[in-house]
Amino acid sequence: MQKPSKNALLIVAILASAPLIMEAYTRWSPSFSADMPAPKSSTKRLILLFHGSDGKDSPAILQLEQALKQKLSVSDAEVIRYVWSPWSDERLRASANGLYLGEKIGAHLASQNIREVHLIGHSAGAWLPDAVCASLRKYTSDPVKVRMTFLDPIGIKGFLDFDWGSQNFGGCADFAEAVINTNDNVPGTNAPLQQAFNIDVTELPHEVSGHEWPIWYYTQTLNGMSLSMDANHFAMPRGAVAKDVTAGAD
Repeated sequence: MQKPSKNALLIVAILASAPLIMEAYTRWSPSFSADMPAPKSSTKRLILLFHGSDGKDSPAILQLEQALKQKLSVSDAEVIRYVWSPWSDERLRASANGLYLGEKIGAHLASQNIREVHLIGHSAGAWLPDAVCASLRKYTSDPVKVRMTFLDPIGIKGFLDFDWGSQNFGGCADFAEAVINTNDNVPGTNAPLQQAFNIDVTELPHEVSGHEWPIWYYTQTLNGMSLSMDANHFAMPRGAVAKDVTAGAD
């Protein structure tokens, strides 16, 4: 029997190690500096809105920002759309970059006089809320109430773990909710979150992309939706799924 050539063995070795190399690459985030959110000194309640990859100027995100500002019109509350591009746009490293940056944001907010934080993330923007929350609680001794809203979150950690987000997103929050569409073609976004209350809007008719549809749905339902920081998981259990099939939108 003819022995495999050295070149053939090298090719086999490269192919076998490729997934491990990619896994290491995607889980490592280089240190980088970024501007921190700058809430006003009078802000006691802060809503931070995190866009997804290539989504900093998404019309859906911009419209949601305006709707949140209209909804939350009290003097000591503030809405900030946090732009974390270009680190959000490195799709293979978006999870690692989001976790790294979220920790920095939480440490920064710990020095502010903020008592309530609502963290909203779309797609890859879902990687920041839990990191912000954990860091915020680590660096402040004062109680801070945290609510999270995930809009079609992408939960692929690294290169191989497609289920990390669905199992862990929202775990740090006092209350977490997710609006999901389960039949779009974006991988890692189609499973309910086990640590959040889920609203499945898949069956509602819509004329936007399936991945952006949860943003538009959330924006359009804000008027009838409570943003109370007193929401809890007694009435809306973690892991539960409620399907909204009542009405569509264009």
